[in-house]
Amino acid sequence: MVERDGFRPQRWRYGWDVHDRLVSVSTLDGEEWYFRYDPFGRRISKVRRFTGEEKDRVRRLWPNLVGADGRPTKVRGTEGPSTLDVDNPPEVGTAYLWDGDLMVAEAPLRLDGHIAWDEATHWHFEDGTHRLLAKRQSDGEMLAVVCDHLGTPKEMFDTKGKLVWAADHHVWGAVRAARTFGSLAVARTHDKGSNELQCPWRFLGQYEDTETGLYYNRHRHYNPLTGQYASLDPIRLAGGDRP
Repeated sequence: MVERDGFRPQRWRYGWDVHDRLVSVSTLDGEEWYFRYDPFGRRISKVRRFTGEEKDRVRRLWPNLVGADGRPTKVRGTEGPSTLDVDNPPEVGTAYLWDGDLMVAEAPLRLDGHIAWDEATHWHFEDGTHRLLAKRQSDGEMLAVVCDHLGTPKEMFDTKGKLVWAADHHVWGAVRAARTFGSLAVARTHDKGSNELQCPWRFLGQYEDTETGLYYNRHRHYNPLTGQYASLDPIRLAGGDRP
């Protein structure tokens, strides 16, 4: 369990498997999320558990797709359903596509196990590196990404040269989005709005999970509030004296 002190203390509960991989989290809002990995240890999906009245409604429409505990039986863990159309199972999570150690696409995961790759977001990287070059949205629009000298994404532009996303970072990696106007970033903000979520990539190779508050780093999870990894280095002390 991780707690953050303050006027309204914040608390996350994390679950780990025997390989030190994050497999579940209980969020500040009381939601429960579950994560799955392939045999190479790469995350392939995340799914949210249905609770309360939501669980009962969904089980009435899809009795064979939701277990008594509220977890989808075809998939294992993100976004909750926005509609309850029996012919169009709701989105319950996100599926990820990998190219080696690079996460190159993410797509909505439906309750019946279908992955909507036609609605996927694609990420393009510099050859042989984790330096992000561009984002291709589900509608086909390309957004160019500008990184700093360390490979941290700082700005994103559309094909007309308009700045659509910008971010500033605290010393340990916590991000502040920027309000944009034309080709300029006009103000910094701590608001966790949609502007910030247009680019979830942080320090080189780190992908932010809004559900966990952690940065997924392929083999480990990093906490930007403490500047520490929340899980052990898989190579233990061979990676240094701070595993």
